[in-house]
Amino acid sequence: MSESSTSYKAPHAEAGDDEPPNIIFTLQKKERERIQIAIKRFKGHQYLDLRTLERGQDASSNWRFTQKGITLRKTHIPDVISALQSAIDQMD
Repeated sequence: MSESSTSYKAPHAEAGDDEPPNIIFTLQKKERERIQIAIKRFKGHQYLDLRTLERGQDASSNWRFTQKGITLRKTHIPDVISALQSAIDQMD
């Protein structure tokens, strides 16, 4: 498996819901920590998933999902985008 890829198994996936996510963006936060934004399907519904991945001390270790992250319904995304833009505008 290449460094940029990850194996994926949706936590608590129902039958048929274990398809790989559509990865939209990956941010390399630290040497062994990434934030991934993806569209995923769970119980027949699509969600936006923002999740932290980590890798062990060994550079050849696979990336693995942590419990850190959030999952949003499509209806919540515009409000989150608006709040993030407001935060950017308020920062020095």
